[in-house]
Amino acid sequence: YQRRVHGAIYKENCFQGAFEEMCFAERAFYRLVSGLHVSISTHVAALYHERQPRDPDRPETFAWDPNVDLFMRMVGDHPNRIENLYFLYLFVLRALTKAKPALERMSFATGDAAEDALTREQVGRLLESRLVCSPTFNETLLFEGLDAPSTLAQMHRHLTNISRLMDCTSCQKCRLWGKVEMQGLSTALKLVVDPEPPATLQRSAAVGL
Repeated sequence: YQRRVHGAIYKENCFQGAFEEMCFAERAFYRLVSGLHVSISTHVAALYHERQPRDPDRPETFAWDPNVDLFMRMVGDHPNRIENLYFLYLFVLRALTKAKPALERMSFATGDAAEDALTREQVGRLLESRLVCSPTFNETLLFEGLDAPSTLAQMHRHLTNISRLMDCTSCQKCRLWGKVEMQGLSTALKLVVDPEPPATLQRSAAVGL
């Protein structure tokens, strides 16, 4: 069933045609969706829930451990998938660069002063890192020779459809990570193509990013 969901994501929500014949925007979108898929699979494999408790008489002894076999089968044995994961990260880093002023002004108020201070410190370290301060993606090439508003609208429709498809998966962790990361990718896409950095970011957009 999971394969049917993933198959629908690629067949119904990516631009059709041979990859080599796609324009840059279409290839980029395919690689972003693939990178997202790989990221979700990696998160699921990193903390994998065993099917049986370690002690049959104590149901609470279920363990969450890395599942190396699952990771290798879904990610590690596929160099092209890892390349697409890197491509996704470069794209999101470019979005973080453009969102930097808004994130620096954002208040972090969860009701836990210690957590708020830690969040501010970690976000600050991220925004000052060399990866965020260096160019990682040239968005001026994305819609070169295309009707940019129409292509961008089509991309956002695809992302909305993919988010809905996530509701069909029986894996709760896949659904959770899928929803959060889809929000992040949608936010990143808006940030990267917008010529002006945003003054503010909605909290849900910042969390997803």
